[in-house]
Amino acid sequence: LLFLTIPPCSLHARGAAFHHVVFVLSAVASMGAMLSLLEVPVAWLSETFRISRPRATVLMTLALILLGAPATLSTSVLSDVTVFGLSLFDLYDFLSSNLMLPLDGLLLSLFVGYVWSRSDALDALTNGGTLLACAKAILFLCRYVTPILIVIILLNGLKVF
Repeated sequence: LLFLTIPPCSLHARGAAFHHVVFVLSAVASMGAMLSLLEVPVAWLSETFRISRPRATVLMTLALILLGAPATLSTSVLSDVTVFGLSLFDLYDFLSSNLMLPLDGLLLSLFVGYVWSRSDALDALTNGGTLLACAKAILFLCRYVTPILIVIILLNGLKVF
Protein backbone atom coordinates (compact mmCIF):
# COMPACT_ATOMS: atom_id res chain seq x y z
CA LEU A 1 0.00 0.00 0.00
CA LEU A 2 2.84 2.35 0.83
CA PHE A 3 4.39 1.90 -2.61
CA LEU A 4 1.07 2.52 -4.33
CA THR A 5 -0.16 5.59 -2.45
CA ILE A 6 2.90 7.62 -1.50
CA PRO A 7 4.51 8.15 -4.94
CA PRO A 8 1.45 9.76 -6.58
CA CYS A 9 0.77 11.87 -3.49
CA SER A 10 4.33 13.12 -3.21
CA LEU A 11 5.08 13.75 -6.87
CA HIS A 12 4.20 17.38 -6.35
CA ALA A 13 6.07 17.60 -3.06
CA ARG A 14 9.84 17.91 -2.94
CA GLY A 15 11.18 15.51 -5.57
CA ALA A 16 13.34 12.42 -5.21
CA ALA A 17 14.92 13.37 -1.89
CA PHE A 18 11.50 13.46 -0.26
CA HIS A 19 10.71 9.97 -1.62
CA HIS A 20 13.97 8.59 -0.25
CA VAL A 21 13.40 10.04 3.20
CA VAL A 22 9.82 8.72 3.35
CA PHE A 23 10.83 5.21 2.32
CA VAL A 24 13.86 5.05 4.65
CA LEU A 25 11.75 6.20 7.61
CA SER A 26 9.06 3.69 6.64
CA ALA A 27 11.66 0.92 6.51
CA VAL A 28 12.93 1.82 10.00
CA ALA A 29 9.38 1.91 11.39
CA SER A 30 8.44 -1.39 9.80
CA MET A 31 11.60 -3.05 11.10
CA GLY A 32 10.70 -2.03 14.64
CA ALA A 33 7.17 -3.34 14.20
CA MET A 34 8.45 -6.63 12.78
CA LEU A 35 10.86 -7.13 15.67
CA SER A 36 8.19 -6.51 18.29
CA LEU A 37 5.77 -8.89 16.53
CA LEU A 38 8.46 -11.55 16.21
CA GLU A 39 9.26 -11.44 19.94
CA VAL A 40 6.19 -13.37 21.15
CA PRO A 41 6.48 -16.40 18.84
CA VAL A 42 10.25 -16.53 19.36
CA ALA A 43 9.79 -16.52 23.15
CA TRP A 44 7.13 -19.24 22.88
CA LEU A 45 9.30 -21.39 20.61
CA SER A 46 12.33 -20.92 22.83
CA GLU A 47 10.51 -21.72 26.07
CA THR A 48 8.31 -24.54 24.74
CA PHE A 49 11.01 -26.47 22.89
CA ARG A 50 13.94 -25.32 25.04
CA ILE A 51 16.02 -24.02 22.16
CA SER A 52 18.24 -20.97 22.13
CA ARG A 53 16.72 -17.64 21.24
CA PRO A 54 18.95 -17.10 18.19
CA ARG A 55 17.92 -20.51 16.84
CA ALA A 56 14.25 -19.82 17.64
CA THR A 57 14.56 -16.46 15.86
CA VAL A 58 15.99 -18.08 12.73
CA LEU A 59 13.35 -20.84 12.72
CA MET A 60 10.45 -18.43 13.23
CA THR A 61 11.80 -16.02 10.63
CA LEU A 62 12.09 -18.84 8.09
CA ALA A 63 8.56 -20.05 8.90
CA LEU A 64 7.16 -16.55 8.46
CA ILE A 65 9.05 -16.06 5.20
CA LEU A 66 7.62 -19.32 3.87
CA LEU A 67 4.14 -18.31 5.00
CA GLY A 68 4.37 -14.73 3.73
CA ALA A 69 6.22 -15.20 0.46
CA PRO A 70 3.22 -16.53 -1.49
CA ALA A 71 1.17 -13.48 -0.58
CA THR A 72 4.01 -11.17 -1.52
CA LEU A 73 4.54 -12.91 -4.84
CA SER A 74 0.81 -12.95 -5.65
CA THR A 75 1.10 -9.55 -7.33
CA SER A 76 3.88 -10.71 -9.65
CA VAL A 77 5.13 -14.25 -10.26
CA LEU A 78 2.11 -15.95 -8.66
CA SER A 79 -0.49 -13.56 -10.07
CA ASP A 80 -2.21 -16.40 -11.95
CA VAL A 81 -2.64 -18.52 -8.80
CA THR A 82 -6.08 -18.19 -7.22
CA VAL A 83 -7.88 -19.95 -4.40
CA PHE A 84 -11.67 -19.60 -4.34
CA GLY A 85 -11.27 -16.92 -7.00
CA LEU A 86 -8.93 -14.83 -4.81
CA SER A 87 -5.24 -14.10 -5.26
CA LEU A 88 -3.10 -15.38 -2.40
CA PHE A 89 -2.78 -11.86 -1.01
CA ASP A 90 -6.55 -11.35 -1.14
CA LEU A 91 -7.07 -14.78 0.45
CA TYR A 92 -4.75 -13.89 3.33
CA ASP A 93 -6.53 -10.55 3.69
CA PHE A 94 -9.96 -12.18 3.66
CA LEU A 95 -9.01 -14.85 6.18
CA SER A 96 -7.34 -12.45 8.60
CA SER A 97 -9.93 -9.67 8.38
CA ASN A 98 -13.14 -11.65 8.08
CA LEU A 99 -12.38 -14.84 9.97
CA MET A 100 -9.39 -14.70 12.30
CA LEU A 101 -9.92 -11.24 13.82
CA PRO A 102 -13.63 -11.76 14.59
CA LEU A 103 -12.99 -15.27 15.95
CA ASP A 104 -10.20 -13.92 18.15
CA GLY A 105 -12.48 -11.17 19.46
CA LEU A 106 -15.27 -13.68 20.09
CA LEU A 107 -13.00 -16.07 21.96
CA LEU A 108 -11.52 -13.23 24.01
CA SER A 109 -14.97 -11.92 24.90
CA LEU A 110 -16.18 -15.40 25.89
CA PHE A 111 -13.03 -15.98 27.92
CA VAL A 112 -13.41 -12.72 29.85
CA GLY A 113 -17.17 -13.21 30.26
CA TYR A 114 -17.32 -16.88 31.21
CA VAL A 115 -13.92 -18.47 31.89
CA TRP A 116 -11.88 -15.84 33.72
CA SER A 117 -12.94 -15.61 37.35
CA ARG A 118 -15.11 -12.59 38.10
CA SER A 119 -12.80 -11.44 40.90
CA ASP A 120 -9.68 -11.62 38.70
CA ALA A 121 -11.44 -9.82 35.84
CA LEU A 122 -12.73 -7.08 38.14
CA ASP A 123 -9.30 -6.70 39.71
CA ALA A 124 -7.65 -6.34 36.30
CA LEU A 125 -10.32 -3.98 34.94
CA THR A 126 -10.48 -1.76 38.00
CA ASN A 127 -6.77 -1.44 38.74
CA GLY A 128 -7.31 -2.90 42.17
CA GLY A 129 -10.75 -1.53 43.00
CA THR A 130 -11.33 1.84 41.30
CA LEU A 131 -14.03 2.28 38.62
CA LEU A 132 -15.99 -0.78 39.78
CA ALA A 133 -19.26 0.21 38.09
CA CYS A 134 -17.53 0.60 34.74
CA ALA A 135 -15.81 -2.79 35.13
CA LYS A 136 -19.12 -4.51 35.91
CA ALA A 137 -20.59 -2.97 32.75
CA ILE A 138 -17.64 -4.27 30.73
CA LEU A 139 -18.13 -7.77 32.14
CA PHE A 140 -21.84 -7.60 31.28
CA LEU A 141 -20.99 -6.52 27.74
CA CYS A 142 -18.35 -9.26 27.36
CA ARG A 143 -20.84 -11.87 28.54
CA TYR A 144 -24.04 -10.92 26.74
CA VAL A 145 -23.69 -8.16 24.15
CA THR A 146 -20.25 -8.41 22.55
CA PRO A 147 -20.47 -12.08 21.49
CA ILE A 148 -23.74 -11.42 19.63
CA LEU A 149 -22.33 -8.36 17.86
CA ILE A 150 -19.12 -10.17 16.92
CA VAL A 151 -21.07 -13.14 15.51
CA ILE A 152 -23.06 -10.65 13.38
CA ILE A 153 -19.78 -9.09 12.17
CA LEU A 154 -18.33 -12.55 11.48
CA LEU A 155 -21.38 -13.67 9.48
CA ASN A 156 -21.39 -10.39 7.56
CA GLY A 157 -17.68 -10.79 6.75
CA LEU A 158 -18.35 -14.33 5.53
CA LYS A 159 -21.09 -12.91 3.32
CA VAL A 160 -23.87 -14.91 5.01
CA PHE A 161 -26.09 -11.83 4.88
